[in-house]
Amino acid sequence: MGQKKVLYFAENAISPIQGGGIVVKAALDGLAPENLLGFYTYRNITPSPEFAPRFHLLPILGTGSPSSQDLPRPLTLVAGADPGGIITQLRSLGKRAATIATQVLLPWLGSDQHYVDRLMAEDGFQPDLVYFSGLSLRTLRLAVGTAVALNKPLVMLNMDDWMADESGHYGPLSGYWERQIADTMKLAKPLVAYAYSNSPHLARRLSEKYGISHDTVNNASPDLLKGRLTWSPPSRRSGLLLTFAGAMNWHLQGQTLVRVAEAVAELRTSCPVELRIFAPWEFAPLANQISVPGAVTYCGFRSPSDLVDAYLESDFLVATTTFLEKRIRLFRYSLATKLSDYLCVGRPVLAVGHPDWALSDYVDAHGCGITVRTPDRSQLKAAIQRALVMSAEERERIGRANRKLWEQAHDVRVMAKRLREILGLPTD
Repeated sequence: MGQKKVLYFAENAISPIQGGGIVVKAALDGLAPENLLGFYTYRNITPSPEFAPRFHLLPILGTGSPSSQDLPRPLTLVAGADPGGIITQLRSLGKRAATIATQVLLPWLGSDQHYVDRLMAEDGFQPDLVYFSGLSLRTLRLAVGTAVALNKPLVMLNMDDWMADESGHYGPLSGYWERQIADTMKLAKPLVAYAYSNSPHLARRLSEKYGISHDTVNNASPDLLKGRLTWSPPSRRSGLLLTFAGAMNWHLQGQTLVRVAEAVAELRTSCPVELRIFAPWEFAPLANQISVPGAVTYCGFRSPSDLVDAYLESDFLVATTTFLEKRIRLFRYSLATKLSDYLCVGRPVLAVGHPDWALSDYVDAHGCGITVRTPDRSQLKAAIQRALVMSAEERERIGRANRKLWEQAHDVRVMAKRLREILGLPTD
């Protein structure tokens, strides 16, 4: 069976180093560039070099003009963005808002279809299936509408509960937005060849909510230790080295990481503990602002493969999310991409965030490390001190168990096998 031609819709482009595109790239490894045509909206995501010529930014809504690096911020309906103040205006209309949204806003979203149809025709691209990995009603409607129009099967990756998050931003329109998403999912259901998510928690929720069975792929990651010597525990030392890698969006990971940095800085006066931060350049102002000589250090931006040495040098690897109820909607049921990488390198995890965060449940259930479910600095300091006094033998035991868990439940070669079979990609 040859490779399928894939028409891809998402906020994130397929990427080797950024965002949800990392997970997609791992699963689609080996797909020939000519067998993909992609559409995305996040301009800060750099597509993988091999796929970059095959990706197109979606137009700025209402203009038909493609987004580009020299244009203003694109007007997308994701993460609470408000194109032209339209949502603010609709909120003020009260009961009339849903009617006006149906008459004006949703047809406005439909303008994307003309853009996609034109570029498909110019490219001569005839897909075998449609792949949705989006985070908004905008990209969902586009993917499903295209699949219906072409009568092609649909693959869905729902990494986070974007449905609850996006709907929650729209005040009086929240219920209406939820119904629009549910109606589009209902339209998609007969065409879904495969659907998956990044955690068992989210898979259960989406399967029950939309009647579309979702497999769990746990943010499947490649083997970061491939080609290296066999796994080994961290070097014995008298202190504790913590490492954080990833995005530091203020209301998603950043606020909580600042609290971790505060705790480390205070402990440093009496304990040999250090926090190292690896984050993309856009988070450098925040990372540098919380740096404390000898205690908290911003180490720049590295690709996952280049991070391996930093991971292996560490005693614990840090994952954070917000403590705010109104901000946890997106990640409540999710496992962070970094967790799979952390487990792969076999180091204990320090998870800090909202008490209902699925990642903390997962860490506790599998004994992957230590969880902190309160923003109380004293309790966070106590958790770090527990990590500090944990014996090297115990850290090694947890590390080996984490590496084993990765092999069983996070290795992309195992977790993405069904998807790769559908796409006609090798599964060995």
